[in-house]
Amino acid sequence: MKYIIVITLVLNMLLVVSCKERSFRIDKNEISLISIVIPDTANSITRFAAAELKKHLDLVFNVDIAITDLSDKNNFKRQLLIGIKPNGFNRVLKPEEAVYIIDGNSIYLFGDDNIARPYTDDRPGELMNRELSEVLDLSFTRTGTLSAVYSFLENELGIRWIKPGDDGIFFPDQITVTFQNKEFNWSPSLIQRNIRTGNFTFNEQQLYSKYAHVEFHLTRNISEKTREYIKRMLIVNEHSRLTFIIFMAGKKGDKKEIIARATDLINYRIQNKDKVDINWNVLFQYQHYQMGDQIGTKYLGYLPTDPNPNDF
Repeated sequence: MKYIIVITLVLNMLLVVSCKERSFRIDKNEISLISIVIPDTANSITRFAAAELKKHLDLVFNVDIAITDLSDKNNFKRQLLIGIKPNGFNRVLKPEEAVYIIDGNSIYLFGDDNIARPYTDDRPGELMNRELSEVLDLSFTRTGTLSAVYSFLENELGIRWIKPGDDGIFFPDQITVTFQNKEFNWSPSLIQRNIRTGNFTFNEQQLYSKYAHVEFHLTRNISEKTREYIKRMLIVNEHSRLTFIIFMAGKKGDKKEIIARATDLINYRIQNKDKVDINWNVLFQYQHYQMGDQIGTKYLGYLPTDPNPNDF
């Protein structure tokens, strides 16, 4: 019976040791065992992401963690590998997707990256710095690896950013943190997050659109349903344009111009009222009570002759 108890205790101890070895631990007293690893030919996104990770880890643990090239990684027991995928990770990443994988003594942080407008002496960018100009060219550059670093810092260390600048970084002081094995991935829910889409080429829009619903995949031969959707959007946009025009005419106070523009708007509504998914009654109620009736009728002192309520 004693032998059984001893063997059980030994197995439990080995299991505890094994679990500890499989967990990534950052201890401020063992920081010399850890390095941030980047590829030997790292691009601007990877270098910037590594610098951001170092800055935040240094703040949280009050240390000076090393950044090393991939060729030197074996000099450290535990590595945070930036822009480097683990062996066996073969799937294609979505645009801007961010991934981090905690696997024993290695943490891999990588993502979909693309520098569409590389820095040159002739085109140095507004920031006049290769790394910053390439990474922060937000309309053109995809920075999945950088997003992976920020996701890791937020999810695993509780870091928050409440305003621009280093004094906007809020974090709990730590001495030791143990990270359990896991895989995390993120990709933006809103692919287009710029104010205008004009900067995107057709090929870029086609790349992003394949992650939308199949009916909205961008091709040069669009489906009939998509074509109808575009037609409805054009009608709604034109309605907004005509509404704005009549409102501006009313502000000028030219009676003839008011009547002409109001007639345009009302006729357009009659022609297209059944072509779009608009609850006209709700729209009119909103305009009447919330907008002072800015539709070229009561507010502008004009009503069409003998209006037919069925038209509306």
